[in-house]
Amino acid sequence: MHPLDRLLWTLAWVFPVAPSVPWLDDVPRGSGFIGRDWPRRHASERGLELTPVPEGGLVDDLGKLSHLENLSPRVREFYEHTGRFDLSIDVHWRWPLSISASVWAWLYGRRWGQLELPAVSDVELTNEIFALGEDGTLWLRRYAGTPRALYISRYDIVRIDVEPHPVIRITFPVPGGAWVVVFRAEPLDGGGLLLTESAGRPGGAGLYLVPSEGAPRYVRALREAIAVRETPTGVDASHTFDLFGIRILELRYGIPLTA
Repeated sequence: MHPLDRLLWTLAWVFPVAPSVPWLDDVPRGSGFIGRDWPRRHASERGLELTPVPEGGLVDDLGKLSHLENLSPRVREFYEHTGRFDLSIDVHWRWPLSISASVWAWLYGRRWGQLELPAVSDVELTNEIFALGEDGTLWLRRYAGTPRALYISRYDIVRIDVEPHPVIRITFPVPGGAWVVVFRAEPLDGGGLLLTESAGRPGGAGLYLVPSEGAPRYVRALREAIAVRETPTGVDASHTFDLFGIRILELRYGIPLTA
């Protein structure tokens, strides 16, 4: 393992061990460079068939979130047929943290081929969906025209003991393990969908650092939320990051239907 990655996982020890979380046992973990080719390599290692799905979705049926009613048909279409949409992103860092984004990209994001957060606005992204046999769906978002990956993730809808309703689990393989975000799903006015970690606790909604060896750690200090709403041309989304209750980053996605 690269010394910087070893340092990062060592620092994760400051976070509390997550209590009984068997629903993290099956998440895909990374070992070395991730990058745009990770879906193919992961499928080969697992003996699974990897299939590009141009009109595939992050989840096969948003109706599994059965506690939600009156979701916009367009919001449902985005989650069930994500590949039909184009992606662009505007970035709003709390000043002067955009500098830290460049440092993170230099130390980790580009070297990992994963989680290379943008430091500038008005960025076009690819939108690539892959079916991985019975092992779920992978979503690859690259900076358009480059091999550089913003996110490579797997989406699932799962049930966990401490949450009253099904939750959305998003897994990001990274060198030495995985980062996993668990979101509660709540309705927004006008048929929108809010994914939130608000008031999460260990064993429930929130961010988990899952090493390849050892116990998962729960990160309470960082909270994320994603709000998805219908627009006349498709949907848009706001992805916010709060550290110790202070907004440090907002990613605003324009997501029109492909012409």
